[in-house]
Order: sequence, then C-alpha cells, then structure tokens
Amino acid sequence: MKNWEKYAEQIKKLGIFNVAVLEDTEEIAPCRVFPHIDKNMCRRCKFNNTNCDSGLTAWLYEEAEEEKEPSAPPPKLTQEEHIFIRNLYDGYMARDFDGYLFVYDEKPERMWDSWEAAPVDCYFAINKELFKDVVKWDDEEPWKIEDLKKLEVKPL
Repeated sequence: MKNWEKYAEQIKKLGIFNVAVLEDTEEIAPCRVFPHIDKNMCRRCKFNNTNCDSGLTAWLYEEAEEEKEPSAPPPKLTQEEHIFIRNLYDGYMARDFDGYLFVYDEKPERMWDSWEAAPVDCYFAINKELFKDVVKWDDEEPWKIEDLKKLEVKPL
C-alpha cells in the first residue's frame, strides 16, 4: 500500500496543496507554506530540505509503513507450573495436536500432528492441564525451558 492510499482521507480533507508530513511522527498535518504563520511547521516537515511539491509527490508513492499490532502481554505461570519448571534443567517444551505436553532434550521439529526430536524423542508426557495458557499447539516454535523460567507467576 502506498502512502497516498493509506492517508487518502486525510489528504482529501486538507487538500493536496496543504499537506505536510511531520518528520518525527509521520503524521499528516496542515501545511503552513507561509513561514510567518508557523515557522516551526516547516522545520518539522519531512520535506523541509527539498522542494515541497517533489518531496510530497515522492513520499506519496513510497510504501506506507504498516501499523504494528500491539503485542500481547507475556503469559504468566501458575504456582504449580512454576514449581514444576524450576526443577527442569534445560531443553524444550511443546504441546502436540491432541493436547499432550512433552519435554525434549533437543529442539523438536513440528510435524503434522506432533513435535519430534532426534535422536531421543522426548523425556515424558506431562499432564494436559499444565501450561495450557502458555504452551500451545499453535506455537510456531517450541518453548525453551529457560524462557519459561523467566515468565512471571500469577499471584495466588
């Protein structure tokens, strides 16, 4: 998506000859082409050091920066999960399609309905209810045990 597509509504409201793009925030603002009106506006505009028309035209055809979705807060462990995980040394944890949870020595690879690691498949299966809010089948990568140990613990 180009900038002219992303900001079409704002540009229509201001008029194409009244568009400034603030350098620090990439926000659209009304252009104050006469310095005696607002001397700071020209200094803040992305096109301050160029010809305004050619700078704006080039910017309109650049790819727009995509909006970043706010990231979800990291999950928290239950007291039981915290006690369990602190007794493990290292390795990985992953949940299979059927909901069972496994701890691996080596990093497992995601297969059609399970995770598998060579040469040893896994240590053991864990109660399905443990880590259900943290380790999910939909995870793209297995969890490192060391990363799980860093998670906060839910208050009692």
